[in-house]
Amino acid sequence: MISSLRSNFSSARRRALCIASDGVSVYQWDRRGITDAFVFDVDDVGLANFERYLRETPKVPIYLMVDVVEEEYRHETIPHLYGSDRQAVIERKQAWFFRGTPYCHVMMQGREAEGRRDDKLMFTAIINPDIVTPWVRLCTQNKVALAGIYSLPILSASLLAKMKVTSNDVLLVTMQGSSGLRQSFFNDRILKMSRLAKLSRLGTVPFAPYILGELGKFERYLTSVQLLKAGPLDTYILAHGETLDQLERACRNTETARYHLLDVADVARRLGIHGVLTTPFSDHIFAHLLLRTQPKNHFASNEERR
Repeated sequence: MISSLRSNFSSARRRALCIASDGVSVYQWDRRGITDAFVFDVDDVGLANFERYLRETPKVPIYLMVDVVEEEYRHETIPHLYGSDRQAVIERKQAWFFRGTPYCHVMMQGREAEGRRDDKLMFTAIINPDIVTPWVRLCTQNKVALAGIYSLPILSASLLAKMKVTSNDVLLVTMQGSSGLRQSFFNDRILKMSRLAKLSRLGTVPFAPYILGELGKFERYLTSVQLLKAGPLDTYILAHGETLDQLERACRNTETARYHLLDVADVARRLGIHGVLTTPFSDHIFAHLLLRTQPKNHFASNEERR
């Protein structure tokens, strides 16, 4: 049960609603920056508490971010078209790849170097819309504006930019307390693929061996689908405390793998986040990035954003 929140959010200008498999968190942004989160369970009780929260707080726009295993990716080429012809091809591809969900997004990723020089696109979608729709519906019913629906993996490109990462092939690895181990692969700073793996509760098992095992699985997959070439892979891992210490002892650079271990607290300071982060989790960082950068919408329809 939540106590009355009316006074806590009186100065909020925008807020983030972060949806994950194990919980839904709301952060507000005010003149001091981002605040600690209010957390709701992913069940009927959580939805009821969230509706109460919406009724008791100012109708500040919500930026909804999703970090779930049900986000999928497809790479495709299409002819270099314009206007309605191009849009028609994209919509046909989306309908073919992702039946049954309205939450689709497409990213232009350059053109082929030879032949017709077709456009290279990455299609992504939340393949289970029921993860999102109950929360969006409550925003609509309570007349709270939805600024957009966003993908955490797509947003994470802005984290690489903030950290001034310029390597060719990059694997960005973060842990979120409500979702798990997120691994996102970038080529030339463009997202190509992302994977989410479960994490045990903090302190119950050593994280480092599990993390490195999951990275090995993902790297083998990237090689099998020819996204990862023969060149060195720069892996950036955000962690803190004992988890960071374990990784520093376990990670060894080779000719094809270079590890860059970053303290979550240091990254937060560089981003201008007030306070000290004391866990290996990056939830706070991504909520800050979302509300700070206010990116263009990824998944929401025009009707949902009215």
